[in-house]
Amino acid sequence: MPPISRAVTAIFFLSGATGLVFEVLWSRYLCLVMGNTAAAQAAVLAVFLGGLALGNAWLGPRVDRTRNALAWYGRLEVAVGLWAALSPLILTAAGALYVWLARTLGLEGAPLTVLRMTITAAALLPATTLMGGSLPALARHVSASLADVRRTIAWLYFWNSAGAALGSLAAGYVLIPAFGLDATLVAGGLINVALGALALRLARGEVPAPAAATAPTSGEPPYGRWQIRWVVLVALVSGFIALGLEVAWIRLLAITLGASTYAFSLAVAGFICGIALGSLLVDRPWLPGKTSLARLGWAQAGGAAGLLVTVPFYDRLPYMFLLIAHHSPRTLAGYALLEASKLVICLAMMLVPTTFMGMALPLATRVATRTLDEVGARVGLVYALNTLGTVAGALLAGAWLMPWLGLRGMFDAAAFGTLALALGTWWQLPDPRRHRRVALTFSALVAFQGYQAWGGGWAIASFFTGSLEDRGHPLPDFQSFRERQEAMNIVYAQDGPDGSVAVVIDDGLPTLRTNGKGEASTTADMPTQVLLGQLPCILHPDAREVLQIGLGSGISAGAVLTHPIERLDVVELGNAVPEAARVFGPFNHQALDDPRLRLVHEDGLAYMQTSTRRYDVIVSEPSNMWIVGVGNLFTRDFYALAREHLKPGGLLMQWFQGYYMNDEGFKVGLRTLQGQFPYVEIWQGTAHDLLMVASAEPLRSGPADWARHLDKREVADDLRRIGIEHPSTL
Repeated sequence: MPPISRAVTAIFFLSGATGLVFEVLWSRYLCLVMGNTAAAQAAVLAVFLGGLALGNAWLGPRVDRTRNALAWYGRLEVAVGLWAALSPLILTAAGALYVWLARTLGLEGAPLTVLRMTITAAALLPATTLMGGSLPALARHVSASLADVRRTIAWLYFWNSAGAALGSLAAGYVLIPAFGLDATLVAGGLINVALGALALRLARGEVPAPAAATAPTSGEPPYGRWQIRWVVLVALVSGFIALGLEVAWIRLLAITLGASTYAFSLAVAGFICGIALGSLLVDRPWLPGKTSLARLGWAQAGGAAGLLVTVPFYDRLPYMFLLIAHHSPRTLAGYALLEASKLVICLAMMLVPTTFMGMALPLATRVATRTLDEVGARVGLVYALNTLGTVAGALLAGAWLMPWLGLRGMFDAAAFGTLALALGTWWQLPDPRRHRRVALTFSALVAFQGYQAWGGGWAIASFFTGSLEDRGHPLPDFQSFRERQEAMNIVYAQDGPDGSVAVVIDDGLPTLRTNGKGEASTTADMPTQVLLGQLPCILHPDAREVLQIGLGSGISAGAVLTHPIERLDVVELGNAVPEAARVFGPFNHQALDDPRLRLVHEDGLAYMQTSTRRYDVIVSEPSNMWIVGVGNLFTRDFYALAREHLKPGGLLMQWFQGYYMNDEGFKVGLRTLQGQFPYVEIWQGTAHDLLMVASAEPLRSGPADWARHLDKREVADDLRRIGIEHPSTL
């Protein structure tokens, strides 16, 4: 163990835990106002990471000039804690300002994105910048020589990352469900203040920082200017690759395990666990190379090799999860076993590549730090550039790389990129053996390319044909599972920024799947989809302007358009969903080609926050509330906004899924709706789907009124296909 007090180690561990909790909670807070689109989430993540980078670069050099780095660190923690404790007020004010400016200025598209970034930066940058200065401060505190730098950076990074992994799990599974956002933020902020106060107390007896050493004493050879520049570039590019991999892994696990909040927490925790383990193992003798530069090359090669070995088996994950889910009892103990199994799956996917990735930054810091008087500045520079790489990854990975390369292509590109970094790092070595390493790397690239050409691709059908929801008796082996899945015909598949969308033809009929979950079909879902559009327009005799949240297959939108409305605004979160909906053209009356339909790519709650338009009917057709972000569309805030956006006599049609829900959850949902709409009717869609018609005024229409609509040919034809031909049947 390096010469670091246990108290300082514990402080930095807990600081990592609270920091990750803050990131999760701040993101949740801002997404409640700014939406759950990929662009909105990327904006929040980019600002958060950008603040860390700014803190590393700006505060790192200043740490080198202080005589008591631990006291500096303590003040940073206190300031971060106070900002976090006050952040419920800060974020509420930021959200209100965002909504007011968006409505007042009528912003949409790119200007609205710029406003999101600006408001998010104002709310988060002060705290995240201070957080970014913490590692350089502690590194300066514990380093009496360059040899100490070599030992302590990895140790500190390990404990901070381990705390972050704990924070990810605690936020998702314990803190938010038990205490909510506000109480968790305030408590976390006070814990941070206490950590800072403890650091200040420990700093009172600290001996002033030693005089700077001008010669290397770490056992490393003197590195040249170009070698150091290359290492700094490696830190930047590896940050970009790491964030791209994290985005790809989270998407893959959303498809395999379900796009729930818990799956997201598990994916982040699994990723950070590998990073932490790499920092702990960086000095173990099994990593080849006598110098940090050589070991950095091997770490990059190890990360690439870990991907090349594990990625070809990712298509087995749906079958593995199907087996685990089938054998997990439907009890609380069974649920705990299921979640623990998911974490094991995450670690099996990520642990090898992320462990090698976790070695990169400590090794790069050793190479870049030449004298003791620049510890804070060099640590800050390396970590700042690495974080800037993650910012670029946050902005580009989901929005550009995922649609362009696809999910499998993201992993392949990461492997190639990491191998290229290994190749370039070895080229910087003065050792003549580097040529053999270069030849080895080139051979690996050629072999991998040959493997791809030979046919080592995924069984892509496994990810889109519903294994997530298939809890029946599993097939005896993976090959049988694969054959059954591939028997289905995938006519559309796209890894979009907001989700992986596919249309699968089974027995000649299409089914829409998002992240592996069935969202719409032309079989069992037809009654619900048709009635979602028909019922509110039948019950509201003079509907002219309609808002629909969620496009899905477009069948509900097509049902609305059979009525003489003037405008239908459809708000859809997923970029790829509209193209998928065109496959359902024969079933949705080619709704997307109707000039009355206006398609808006946005989160439903965020759209209603910023829009000033009012409607006769609002149709809320979201996915299940356990999907990440969808629960926002079943809240008191959403229903209050819906009432605000309805004209006098307007109706809200709410799809309420009865499956995957117990009685208490249903009662809470119904009470929440009735809290804003005193008049609610419950209609039966299918055996497991309920349609709730809500209004601020009494609902007076009856069979005689419905008959007028059923006399219209288009309406009658639409209802006839679900077996409704008379008002009494309705």
